[in-house]
Amino acid sequence: RFGISESSVCDINTTWIQFLFLQFRRIRDRMFPDRELIRANMPKCFSKFRNTTVIIDCTELHVEIPRDFGRQGNCYSPYKSHTTFKFLIGIAPNGAIIYISDLFEGAISDKQVVLQSGFLDKLKPGDAVLADRGFVIQDLLNERHVKLNIPPFLNGRNKFTPQEEILTKQIAKLRIHVERAIERVKKMCFPLHCRLL
Repeated sequence: RFGISESSVCDINTTWIQFLFLQFRRIRDRMFPDRELIRANMPKCFSKFRNTTVIIDCTELHVEIPRDFGRQGNCYSPYKSHTTFKFLIGIAPNGAIIYISDLFEGAISDKQVVLQSGFLDKLKPGDAVLADRGFVIQDLLNERHVKLNIPPFLNGRNKFTPQEEILTKQIAKLRIHVERAIERVKKMCFPLHCRLL
């Protein structure tokens, strides 16, 4: 369309993404709003989860295989069966993106991303975090007196109780908002398969 190669477009996109990252990094601490502001804009669908401050999820971006063998192993994601970068995203219940971590190599666990990203420093006692089952971070949140709302586990049983099924569906309906936010970020920032390594 523009008479230039795909690699040139990727280079331009990567340059602008890095520039925007440096510009917006300065305001990152102000992105995470106070609990009162979050509650003032709480959608009705969160009535059973009124203390929810943030909904979190990790997502991964496919990247070229690094030349360095050590980095190849660190970037290989068993979940995606490819080399990736992973980041944590958090949204307020009203859908506003309020947290995006730095990128981590794809082999890192979701728990380690939460631990190393600085996300925990944003939370205050009495907050609640909504996430999927992969976030086994209750021990990290207990130290900060923060509640974790995740779907229940079967723990060796054949099926959930009726109450657990209802809870699972309620959380899944609310978590869809973070999935939509991830799609928006990917479409906005990574429209082409760019060379990130």
